[in-house]
Amino acid sequence: MDKINRQRQVIKDYQKKMEAGHRVQPKTTNNNEMEVLQLKEELDKARQELTNGQLQWRKEKSAYQAKAFCHAKAFYKAQLDGQRAEMNRMGAALRETQNLLLTERLLQTTKEEMEANVDQQLGVSQLKEALHKAEQELKNVYLQCEYLMSQERFITSCRARDQQAATQTLEKAQALHKAQLEEQRAETDRITAALKETQDQLEDQRAETDGMKAALKETQDQLEEQRVETDRMKAARKNTEDLLEAERRLWQQEKSSLLRAADDLQASEEYLQSLINNKQKQKKKKKWFKFF
Repeated sequence: MDKINRQRQVIKDYQKKMEAGHRVQPKTTNNNEMEVLQLKEELDKARQELTNGQLQWRKEKSAYQAKAFCHAKAFYKAQLDGQRAEMNRMGAALRETQNLLLTERLLQTTKEEMEANVDQQLGVSQLKEALHKAEQELKNVYLQCEYLMSQERFITSCRARDQQAATQTLEKAQALHKAQLEEQRAETDRITAALKETQDQLEDQRAETDGMKAALKETQDQLEEQRVETDRMKAARKNTEDLLEAERRLWQQEKSSLLRAADDLQASEEYLQSLINNKQKQKKKKKWFKFF
């Protein structure tokens, strides 16, 4: 019964965990899978404990039946031994009674013979004395027979009473054993129903987990597609940045070239301007000299 109570407590704890698992949404699929595996292990453990409890219950049942059989066997053996001893005693008493009856017959025969030969063998006083003695012995034989018959009736009543008590004891033991079997069978049925309910909850949890796995797989596929698209966009951005960098460098080079060309052009313009200025000065000098 202690094992069955412990198994019932394990089933209740497992059901509480299952109900808590249904009320609280797991944060991650890995935690959910670990919890399902743990619950499955606990269910297998509870099922194994139930099997062990049933085996232990069968062993205890067999031991109880064997013990009850041994007690009943010993009780009946003691009763039979007592009855056998009483029968032996009664047999001896009956043999003694038979001997007394035989003695009574012999006395009766002797009495008849004495009555037939009384005139020849004994006087009247001796005959009366012998007759009185024979009647006294016959009375004693009757009293002994009556005592033996009363003893036989007493033994018969005791035997019937002992037989009835043994039958009542056996019936009580059988009724108690039957009640215990019914109680254990009802307890086993309750545990089996609890296990069935737990298995159904586990199946629901497994189906829910499969649905979550499918949703997670779909989400992972979408994330993979987004990652591929992101990688493609990153590659395109990198290419664009590389092109922009190349354009910037080319523009820097062209800018430098243009700046150098502008500097050269300015230098050339300044040089030409200086040449023009010099020529104009020379022309003015020539005109001045011609004037003089």
